[in-house]
Amino acid sequence: MTTPVSDLLRNLGIKMRNRGDVYARGLPLTAAQSRTIGYIDYIEEHEHRGVIQRELAEVSGTSAASVSSLIDGLEKAGYVERRSSADDARRKEIYVLPKAKGLTQGFDRLMEQTERELLAPLTTAERATLIELLTRLDTSFDPLLDSRAALRGTRDL
Repeated sequence: MTTPVSDLLRNLGIKMRNRGDVYARGLPLTAAQSRTIGYIDYIEEHEHRGVIQRELAEVSGTSAASVSSLIDGLEKAGYVERRSSADDARRKEIYVLPKAKGLTQGFDRLMEQTERELLAPLTTAERATLIELLTRLDTSFDPLLDSRAALRGTRDL
């Protein structure tokens, strides 16, 4: 059974993802490659760090082998590079190269336009309230905190 909130968040997420996928079709990349580059670039820009393959597997819900193959292809094409971590030379972090940055800038502009269209029906005050509420939910909810307990709880429904 779904809830109104999960339905709305899922529907909006699908619509935004579809808009991004339409953009990605015009790139020399698959949708999965585009999303991967976008994620790595976002983390690099906002958290000032590279991404490890295990993180990409967790975020995408795919296997480590699939992510490894995906990154190998992106690396061979000159879109990303693996670098040794400053903290642990055995750990490889993935960074976006300039060739891929141009692709993500176009995507960023598309997402900004999409957000303007999405929020157009709201007043300035409603937009501020929506952002404040979503930020509060985002910072207070960690679905991975104890996912086993959450799954156990669903059995009782």
